[in-house]
Amino acid sequence: MTTEPAPTTETATPRTPVHWAADAVLAVLLVALEAAALLGGFFYAAFANWDDTTPGPPPFSWGSDAWLFVYVGVLGLLAALASYGLFRARAPFSGSTQGMAAALLAILLVVMGTAAYRAAHPQEERPSDPGTSGPSRQCRSGGDNSECNGS
Repeated sequence: MTTEPAPTTETATPRTPVHWAADAVLAVLLVALEAAALLGGFFYAAFANWDDTTPGPPPFSWGSDAWLFVYVGVLGLLAALASYGLFRARAPFSGSTQGMAAALLAILLVVMGTAAYRAAHPQEERPSDPGTSGPSRQCRSGGDNSECNGS
């Protein structure tokens, strides 16, 4: 009884790293491309509603600038995917810069969301010392009510 030899598995050839100069140039070009795309989106958002006399609905008429949130989110997702691909291609500098760009775009998205929420939900003025005015008057010591502010 003869047995066939076990099939050999081919080992993957190790990837050669990208030259450091090409990696640096690629990193600069990708960051410049993302900055131009982000700036273009913000300029479009700034000028889209400038002329109210344009007939017809404005482009991206979602009732607000919600499309800008999607735009920044998609740019951040593309930067994160590019970072993963660049690390897989053994371009560490470019991968790192794309990872940082993705993180900055995520932070920008949170800041934009916070600003939009605060603009949509204005709060009333709060006093600097809650113990001196308003309905939440507090006593300064454990004594009777005569030691409380406003009584």
